[in-house]
Amino acid sequence: MKTETSPSTYCNGVDAESLRNTIAFLGENLDKAQFKFRARNRWIDGSLNEATIDSFHALGEEQSHEHAHVVQADQPALILGKDVAPNPVENLLAALSSCIATTTIYHAAANGETIEALSSELEGAIDVQGFMGIDPEVREGFNEITVKVKARSSANRERLMELISKSPVLDVLRNGTKVAVTVETDR
Repeated sequence: MKTETSPSTYCNGVDAESLRNTIAFLGENLDKAQFKFRARNRWIDGSLNEATIDSFHALGEEQSHEHAHVVQADQPALILGKDVAPNPVENLLAALSSCIATTTIYHAAANGETIEALSSELEGAIDVQGFMGIDPEVREGFNEITVKVKARSSANRERLMELISKSPVLDVLRNGTKVAVTVETDR
């Protein structure tokens, strides 16, 4: 899928010609468009745990990252953590913000639209009565997430909203995704 390109084919820091070739390849080879991403997590101590991301399934076969990525999660000291890493819902906000950025940049590049600057601020509102088990009627997760995106681009506001809406993480949050959980014990 990788093609030789010159720097003039770059848009927004992305090799737009290779990106368009990849999109065309996947459009012609739908069996190769089924990807599976994965993470393994292990508890360390207290609220500290870490996820390792090192492989995924793409283009019909197993793939490996050049090196393993480790993402830690903890809690602020205020809720008995050591505050050595973002908490899980902060990691979710970070995942959403980075997915919006990548999606916007890639889709703009594929369509020849320039992005000179792109930033976002996210905030998630949560009532911890649910998570803490204080009130079973209160949801455990975010009640609302607000995303403010600032952009300097050849694309207008409406077009930027279209590009942002293609974010897979945004789709998961807006539309929900079936999550199957199983538990194995040593007992």
